[in-house]
Amino acid sequence: MYELVDFGFGRKLEQIAGRLIDRPCPAADGIPCRRDPWPKADAIFQMNKGHQGTWQRRDSWTDSWTFQENFGLLELSLSPFGHIGVFPEQANNWTWIRMNSGSIKETRLLNLFGYSGASTLAAASAGATVTHVDSAKNIVNRARSNAERSGLGQRPVRWIVEDALRFVEREVRRGSSYDGVILDPPTYGHGVSKGQLWNIDEDLPRLLASLADLIPQCQVMLCTCHSPGISVTVLMQMLANRMSIPENTEFGEMNLCSKDGRQLSAGVFVRWIST
Repeated sequence: MYELVDFGFGRKLEQIAGRLIDRPCPAADGIPCRRDPWPKADAIFQMNKGHQGTWQRRDSWTDSWTFQENFGLLELSLSPFGHIGVFPEQANNWTWIRMNSGSIKETRLLNLFGYSGASTLAAASAGATVTHVDSAKNIVNRARSNAERSGLGQRPVRWIVEDALRFVEREVRRGSSYDGVILDPPTYGHGVSKGQLWNIDEDLPRLLASLADLIPQCQVMLCTCHSPGISVTVLMQMLANRMSIPENTEFGEMNLCSKDGRQLSAGVFVRWIST
């Protein structure tokens, strides 16, 4: 279970499967509404120079714990990048996938930047055949383990350790085909090979162009983005420049909502199902 407890001063306090986590969040401006819960945090993340940081945790902390979703069970742990193994703001998109299982069933979906596999598991549980791609071998191994612990280990999922852009370009050359794509590109990232870098401003347009070649009739699209410089208008335009956007396309902000009704922006989404 997830709850956004409070946020402000560039940080958010979250209750995640029984653990209270305090970590940075650039969108969390303003002043926190509550004082009492913050000192009770089980783990606090502080960013160091670069893109990594350190965690302070209570003595009773265990290395990993699990998060239950409708489609399965995800392993959580604290990473040096401030991640925990799940992006709670994606919950509405997982629900959308499962609510459209009638249209998604038996489709061939490509999940790029698949991380720990939540979207892959949601799609697999809806009946899709999924190719899950991420450049980090340990993360792909975790995603595969999440499938096993969720009872989805026998579903038709390919687990690929590869740079997303290179994989798509290679699939175009191979003449492969898919019915749709799920992608959640980071702002910056590292590929499998040394020196292989991802920069969303330079590489996302190139990736979308290759996806348009790979999936000329894109039936299922779920594109999300957390980069501050990419608004939903910008993301829509980037997609429209390379693909045909159906009239039933949905788009907007991904928000986390606290109990007092405040909205914390956590990125944008564009999604459609066109059969």
